[in-house]
Amino acid sequence: MNIAKLKSNRKLMQEFDTVAISRASILSLVYLAVYAYLTIVADILQNYFKFTLCMLFGLLILTGWRFYILLRIANFYASGLYRWRRIFFLMGVIHVSLFSGLIFFGVLQLGESFYSWCLLVWVMGIGLLQGRIWVAHVQLNILQQSLLLIPLLVVFVSIASPSSLMAAGTLGLFYLWLIKTAERDHANFWQQQLQSWIIQERQRNLEIAEVKLARLCDGRQDFLTDLSHEVRTPMTSVLGMMTLLSDMGLNEHQQETLHVAQRAGESLLTLIDDIIDFSRIASGAIVLESSVFNLRKCVDDALETLGPLAHAKRLELCCLFDKSVPMRVRGDSQRIRQILLNLISPVIKFSEDGEIIIKVHMQLISASEGLLRVDIVDQGKCIGNDEERRQLLFQAFHKADVASGRSTGASLGLAICNGLAEAMHGQIGLISESEKCSVVWFTANLYLSTQQTQVCQYQDLVGKRVLIYGAPPGITQMLELELNYWQMPVDAISADYDQALQALRNAARSKNAYDLLIINMGYVYQEALKLSTIVAEDPALISCKQIFLVALDQRNSLDHVKLNQSASTLSMIVKPIKQIDLQRVLNEIFDLKHKADTPIFLPQANVQQQNNFKILLVEDNDVNQMVEKGMLNRLGFAAKIASDGCQAIDMLHQEHFDLVLMDCQMPNMDGYQATSRIRQQESIYAEHIPIIAMTANAVDGEETRCLAVGMDDVLFKPVNLSDLESKLRYWLSQSKTGVDMSIQPLTNQPTLH
Repeated sequence: MNIAKLKSNRKLMQEFDTVAISRASILSLVYLAVYAYLTIVADILQNYFKFTLCMLFGLLILTGWRFYILLRIANFYASGLYRWRRIFFLMGVIHVSLFSGLIFFGVLQLGESFYSWCLLVWVMGIGLLQGRIWVAHVQLNILQQSLLLIPLLVVFVSIASPSSLMAAGTLGLFYLWLIKTAERDHANFWQQQLQSWIIQERQRNLEIAEVKLARLCDGRQDFLTDLSHEVRTPMTSVLGMMTLLSDMGLNEHQQETLHVAQRAGESLLTLIDDIIDFSRIASGAIVLESSVFNLRKCVDDALETLGPLAHAKRLELCCLFDKSVPMRVRGDSQRIRQILLNLISPVIKFSEDGEIIIKVHMQLISASEGLLRVDIVDQGKCIGNDEERRQLLFQAFHKADVASGRSTGASLGLAICNGLAEAMHGQIGLISESEKCSVVWFTANLYLSTQQTQVCQYQDLVGKRVLIYGAPPGITQMLELELNYWQMPVDAISADYDQALQALRNAARSKNAYDLLIINMGYVYQEALKLSTIVAEDPALISCKQIFLVALDQRNSLDHVKLNQSASTLSMIVKPIKQIDLQRVLNEIFDLKHKADTPIFLPQANVQQQNNFKILLVEDNDVNQMVEKGMLNRLGFAAKIASDGCQAIDMLHQEHFDLVLMDCQMPNMDGYQATSRIRQQESIYAEHIPIIAMTANAVDGEETRCLAVGMDDVLFKPVNLSDLESKLRYWLSQSKTGVDMSIQPLTNQPTLH
């Protein structure tokens, strides 16, 4: 875009011309005021009556014509922009010429008088106004200035007195200044208009791009929704068949192979969920939940999931909770857990050996709000100190190499973490404190809950001495923090077997024996077993309780089973250590009264009672029909199958069912339409049958959509067997015709929507 092209823009020029014409029309009224002034002070009306009337008539016609064009300018310009502009410009030139001639004649009549100097000032003021009005049209501006000022300049020169010649010189300089100013203002005006037009054009292009981007995001979201559905539908069949296959008497090797296949399938589903999450974050459509949750349990559960992965690489995981961290907070626990999993996993992957310590802090912002900070400290050889590679680690789909030269793979999970942290008004970062210590950290803004709970205090534990053997510094520090809370003195010996045994015997001889020995079954495996056996068989040490800290794959080893059978004072805690597990084991081995409420379970219903319920399974996929019917049979329920919504409605007309499992995406009539039709019919007969949606669309808004059409609950495919059982038993317990099936723990019932 250039100025010449801008001047050819009809719409823009019409806007400028409209403003100029309106101002010029108002200026024409000033001409009439000057005319009235001249007729009075110069006696023109008395001496030249006809001339005066002709001038007045001409001025009135031109002024009226100008205002008429102003009122009809939109219509005139619509019929011919440039033609009507030339007409108005010509009219303006005639008007100025007529007015200038009147001034010329008036000054000749007045001569060198005060009134002439007043006219000079008036004309110079009109020249200034004229220059501002026609700044967009420099040629017309110069022409009108010349017609206005040159005749007056000539008349002052013709008087030929010193004062008139001085006035003529001043007027000449003023005229030259007006011409230069008109040219400069004209150039500046169009330059500013060009810049403004460029900015507006960019803004318009930006708005168009935003609309296109919104359409693209909508299309991408639709694509991801379809992708989620298309992947989850066959994965429901695959994982469901694997679940049924696990009950068919497979040998140990076959069970292990099947377990690997199941984990691979679950990893694929996790990847699909991550892709959808990344799309939501990129489009700003991520939605965070807000509920009160136990922050300590959230972190412990995440570490429990990652424990086998860490132990497979001979790594230790532990968590250090600062005393400032409240037990319960309000926020999105699933997203916090997702960040923890996606941040700790690559640290485990890149770390060579040693210990990974998770440090949790809380900085209070106000009485009801706090900034959570979690530091994931790797004490071993990790990501390294290369700043560029550390930054690449947090970029989506970008591969970075670790110090050893191995590929890190796509960091999609880390990009998701970054978006989730920002959504929670936090950040993610990575720093290296030393050559052998790297820290990945994140912050998140959380609200503090008024429903705080405290860890139980036991007076029976106060003063009981504890010896920790074979634990690395992080686990030792974590145990010291927890045990000191119960006022239990703690000593620690890292890996010296003889020193640990000597400490136990010295304490027993001094009548200050250790009450508890905590043995970490890590690198000192054989020494730990030997120490435990000696303590269990030595009469002087036999009163010392023992706790083994074991990895999941060590729990069922033969040595542990034998020890567990021979030593009644021995218990095990699977690492990573959870506070609730430590509390439970201490409660067991010291025979303490548990103060916490335990879930109440009602008696299980037998298979005959379950068969009293009639379930309708609405599913169009043949393989999924086999899988879901097999799951129902495994749970002891019989079901009839409908292939689409129309068939389901027909079957409901023919016989009574206690519950409907409704697929959402089906031909002919989908689950949404079928549910709406069923609910309309129920409103007539005042009945209600529970309908549970089974959908592969695991996207935001799907659950709301299902509930909005009248479904009672939602199961996302692939359906988990325990989730299916939980929801079936809950909703069947509400049935008026069946047997009471309320066998769920009262503390873990599905949420009513």
